[in-house]
Amino acid sequence: GKAYRARRRCDEVMCIIKSIDLQAMNREEARRVEQEARLLERLRHPQIVAHLETFMHRQNLCIVMEYCAGGDLEQWIARQRRRVPSRHKILVLFSQICLALEHVHAIRVIHRDVFFMNFAD
Repeated sequence: GKAYRARRRCDEVMCIIKSIDLQAMNREEARRVEQEARLLERLRHPQIVAHLETFMHRQNLCIVMEYCAGGDLEQWIARQRRRVPSRHKILVLFSQICLALEHVHAIRVIHRDVFFMNFAD
């Protein structure tokens, strides 16, 4: 799909609209995308980007999500430019990740995008 930054007309809130062309998919792929959209509605937690609404526009499933002006964790790390964050900041970030994962797992969901690098090397 494609993602667009937008402003909702009803309340002028900045958001991201992820537009997914369902006609370009087979039935199983389209079913999985619709299932993911329903799942996002259930993820209500301060450390998880908020789902605002889902709607159909022509053949596209549009998922409206909270806009995060600061970007994601990967972008934050890239902005550090080899500066090592303080121990406090690392612990805060780690705690937020753990709280989000705890919530996701509590509703019996496994997040496929979470991975950990082997720091033993």
